[in-house]
Amino acid sequence: MANQDKEHDQREIAGSKYSDALNHINVLIHSKLDFDSIMKKVVVEVARAIGAESAVIYLPEGDGWTAKYIYGFPGELQDRQIRAEEISFSIEAASQGQAVVINDVRHDSRANNRFIERYGINALLDVALTIGEKVVGNFSIHYHHPERKFSHREVDFANKAASTITLALKNALLLQERINAEEAARANEQKVLQTLDRLMILVGVSSAVLSETTIQGTLNRAVEGAIAVTDAQVATSGHGYKEGSITIGALAYDAPLSPCPTDITFTVNRGGVYMELLQKSSTIRFTQKELENHPEWWGLPEGHAPLKGLLGARLEGTGGEACGMILVSHKRHGEFTEEDEVMLTQLCQLTSLAIRHIEARNVVEKHAAELESLSKRLRESEEMFREFFANAPIGLAILGLDGRFQEVNQAYCRIIGYDREEIFQPDFTFMKVTHPDDVEENLAEMNRVLKGETGSFFIEKRNIRKDGSIIWVRVSATQCRDPEGKSARLIAIVEDIHDRKQAEEALRVSEANYRTIFDSANDGFFIQCAESGAILDVNQRVLEMYKYRYDEIMRLDIGELSACSAGYTQERAMEVGRRAASGEPQLVEWLALAKDGTQFWVEVSLKKVILGGKDRLLAVVRDISERKRVLDALRQNEERLRVSEDRLVLAQSAAGIGMWNVNLQTRESTFSNQYLSLLGIDSPPGSYEEFLALLHPDDRYQVMEETDQALAQCRQFQAMFRVNWNNGSLRWIMGRGGVFCDSRQQPLRMTGVIFDVTDRKKAEEDLKAAMDELERSNRELEQFAYIASHDLQEPLRMVAGYVKLLERRYKESLDEKAQTYINFAVDGTNRMQKLIEGLLTYSRISRGIRLMPVDTNKSFAAALANLDTAISESGARITGAPLPVVEGDETQLMQLFQNLLANSLKYRKKDVPPQIHVSAGREGNEWLFSVQDNGIGIESGYFDEIFQIFRRLHAQDEYQGTGIGLASCKKIVERHGGKIWVESEPGEGSTFFFTIPTARNG
Repeated sequence: MANQDKEHDQREIAGSKYSDALNHINVLIHSKLDFDSIMKKVVVEVARAIGAESAVIYLPEGDGWTAKYIYGFPGELQDRQIRAEEISFSIEAASQGQAVVINDVRHDSRANNRFIERYGINALLDVALTIGEKVVGNFSIHYHHPERKFSHREVDFANKAASTITLALKNALLLQERINAEEAARANEQKVLQTLDRLMILVGVSSAVLSETTIQGTLNRAVEGAIAVTDAQVATSGHGYKEGSITIGALAYDAPLSPCPTDITFTVNRGGVYMELLQKSSTIRFTQKELENHPEWWGLPEGHAPLKGLLGARLEGTGGEACGMILVSHKRHGEFTEEDEVMLTQLCQLTSLAIRHIEARNVVEKHAAELESLSKRLRESEEMFREFFANAPIGLAILGLDGRFQEVNQAYCRIIGYDREEIFQPDFTFMKVTHPDDVEENLAEMNRVLKGETGSFFIEKRNIRKDGSIIWVRVSATQCRDPEGKSARLIAIVEDIHDRKQAEEALRVSEANYRTIFDSANDGFFIQCAESGAILDVNQRVLEMYKYRYDEIMRLDIGELSACSAGYTQERAMEVGRRAASGEPQLVEWLALAKDGTQFWVEVSLKKVILGGKDRLLAVVRDISERKRVLDALRQNEERLRVSEDRLVLAQSAAGIGMWNVNLQTRESTFSNQYLSLLGIDSPPGSYEEFLALLHPDDRYQVMEETDQALAQCRQFQAMFRVNWNNGSLRWIMGRGGVFCDSRQQPLRMTGVIFDVTDRKKAEEDLKAAMDELERSNRELEQFAYIASHDLQEPLRMVAGYVKLLERRYKESLDEKAQTYINFAVDGTNRMQKLIEGLLTYSRISRGIRLMPVDTNKSFAAALANLDTAISESGARITGAPLPVVEGDETQLMQLFQNLLANSLKYRKKDVPPQIHVSAGREGNEWLFSVQDNGIGIESGYFDEIFQIFRRLHAQDEYQGTGIGLASCKKIVERHGGKIWVESEPGEGSTFFFTIPTARNG
C-alpha cells in the first residue's frame, strides 16, 4: 500500500513538473529573445523536464537534415549535415506524423547502430514537427543510461512540447516569407525601372544607327550608343575583320584619362582577348583585375592609359561570321554587369544589321549598274553574264511569262532553301514559294510589267522556304524583251531582308510604346520645327485642351492658338520660340484660345531638344486657369485683409497674441505692441539676427531650421522657444506663421503670431512626470505579481501534496473533526493554487504580445476543444457564426474565447442546459464580437465590477472561481486595442461584447 501511495505521489509531482515546463516553454516562445535563442532554451527545458541526457531538433535541408538545436551532444553535431539513413528513426517519425519510441535501440531494426553507438544512446523518443501536412522538423530525445525507458506520460509531454515548438516554427517561417517577398518585390521594381530607362536609351540609339547611310557613320553612332547604354567613358570599334587581322580605334567622352589616344588606330593580328571575341565567344566581359590576370592579355598600344574593365560584343555578317567588334571600358559606377552585356549585344546586332543593309544596298546598286551595262553587250558577253549570275552574293532568278523559273543562282537557292533541280520541276512556279497573302500583289505587279505599263517593279514580300519557315525578301524585277520587242522573261533580284524586317518590327513596337506614353501625359506636348515654329506633332492632352482634331491642329500656326489680346500676339510667340531655339529655355504664362472661342490660361515651358538627329522645340503646356482664378481672388481678398488688420490688432491685443509681418521684397517689417511685450523688449529687433539673440541658445537652431524650410517650401510653420525677460523670468513662447509666394513659388512675405504658453508648458511637464511615475509603478507591480505568483507555486504545491498524503494515510485513524480540517486545508490550497495560476496568467498578458493575422474561427474551435469535458458534463449547446481574421496574438485570443465560454458554462441556470452563441460583425474599423448565453444574468450595478481582478459576485460554495477570468479578458482585449462590456438582466442571460481592430488586409 505504501509503495502504491509513493508511486501515486511521484506521478502527481511529475505531472506538475511537466505542467511547469510547458508553462515555461510558452513564456520563452512569447519572450523578446531572438528565434535561435528561444529554440536552444526550449530544447534544454524539454530535455531537463524529462530527465533526458541529450536532445536535438533536426530541420530538413535539401535531401538531408541539419542538427540545428542540440543538448547533451558534442559540438561536432551542431549544424552538421546528416543523411536520412543515419537517423532513420527520426525519418520514420516524420513520415508517420506521430511519436516514435524505441526503448531498446540496440535490438531494434529501426535504429541506425552506427549513429547510436557513436553517441551512446540507449533509448529514444522522436516527435515530428508538422505544419498542416508539411513536415518542418523533428524533435529527438534520448536516454543514455541502460535502465531508463520512456513512459506514456513522457511521450504525452513531448507531443505537447512539440506542438508549442511547431507554433514557434510556423511564426518564424511566416515572418521570413513575408520579409523575403517584400525584399524581392522592391528589388524587382528597381530593376524593371532601370531596365526601362536603358531600353529608352537603346531605342534612341537604334534610330540614330539605322538612319546612317555609310558604314563609318553607322560605327560612329554605334560607339556613341555603346557609351550611353553601358554608362562607359571609353569606347572603340573595328570593322572589316579578315584573315586574322582587324584595325580598331578609340573614342572617349568626359573621361579623365591621360593619355587616351582617340585620334590613332592600332591593328589586332594575334591571339588574346580581342581574338577570343572574334573567333570564339560572341561577347567578353572582364573586370580590371581579371584583365591583368588573364593569361592571354597582351595589353594596349604603347602610351595608352590602363583599362578599367572591358566589355565587348562582336559584329556579324550575313552568315553569322565575325566582321568586327565594339568595346567599352571605364564604367562610371562599379563594374560592367550582365545587363550591360545584353544591352551591348543588342546594339551590336542592330549595328550588324544596319551594316549588312548598307553593304547589300551597295552591292545591289553596284550590280544593277553592271546589269545595265551587260544588257547592252549581252550577245558579246553571254559567258561573262552567266558567271556573274551564278556567283552573285544576292539572289538572282530568270522567270518565264508562265511564272516558271528558267535560271536561278545559288544565292537564291539558299534564300528559299530549295535545290536547283527542285526549282526546275515543271510544276514549280514563283507562286509555290510566295506567301498566300502576298500572291495578289505579286501578280498585279507582274501584269503591269507584261502590259507595258512599267518596265520593272519593286516589292517586299514573304517567301515560304522548303522547311516551312517564313523569310522576308526584297524583289526588284525587270522585263527582258525578244528581238521583236515583245516581253520574253523577267529578271529578278532577290535580297534577304528578314533581319531588317525584324528590326523594323521591334522599332515599330518601341515607337508605339513611346506614343502611348506621349499621349498619356497629363500635360500637353507640342513638338515644333526649331526654325519655322511649325507644329510637327501634339499629344492627346493638347487636343482635349484646345478642342481640335489632330488633322485640324496640324494645319494651324502656333499663333492661331493664342488669344489676340495685348501681349499675346503671334509676334511675341515667335520671339519666345526664337529664344528657345537659341538654347535659352523659356517659361511663360500665356492666354490660349480653344477652337470654340474659349480663352484659358496656360503655363508654357519651351526648350530646344534633338529628335531624330534634328533640332526641335518641345513645348510642355499646363492649364493654369484655376490657379489664375485663385490668384485673382487672392488679390481681391488682400484689400479686404488690409481693412481688417486694425480690427485684428485690437482682437489680438485683447487675447494676448502678438502679430508680426515681414515684406521679403523690401525687407520692411511690422510688429504689434503685444509682440514686443511677449518678448520682453521695448523696441522692435533691428534684424533677424537680433531676434535670434533674444531666444534661449538651445532653441535658436530649431527656429532657424523651421523658418528656412518654410521659405524653401512656401508653407506654414510653427516653433516653440524660450526667452529670458529682463526681470530674470523664463517664458515659453509659441510662434506660428506662414510664407506667401507668387505663381513661381518665389517668397513674397512672411506673417505670423506669437503667444505665451508658459503656464501650459508647466502643466504638461507636471503631467508627464506624473505619467512616468505611474508607468514605473505599474511595471514594478506587474513584475512583482509575476515573480510572486511563479515563486509561490512550488511551496504551495508541496503543502497540497503533503496534506493529500496525510489524508490518504491517516484517514481511518482521524475523527470527523480532523477530516473536516483536512478538507478545509485541501480546499484552501486548491483555491490558492488556482488563484496563483490565474494571477500568473494575468501577469503574462502584459509581458508581451505578438500581432499577426489570426483566424478567430480556429481560436474559437481551440477553446471548444479545451472545454470539451465541461461542455459534455453540462449538456451545453454552443453555436457560432463565421468569424473574421484579425491582427492579434493567437494564444491570447484563444484564451479570451475560452474564458468567456467557461464563464457562460459556470453561471448557468439549474436544470437548464446552457445555450451559447458566438458571432461577429464589422462596424467601421472594428470587428464587434458577441458571446450570448441563457444563464443566470447579472444586475446592472455590477457590469463594471465583474471585470476587476479578484472581484466575485458569488460565494465559493455557490460558484467556484478565482475572480481573474473576466479581468484577463478585459486585459487581453485592451492589449489588442479594443474594449469589452456586458449587457444582461437577472434571469434572462448575458451577452458579452468586445471589439478588435480590423486586420490591415481586412
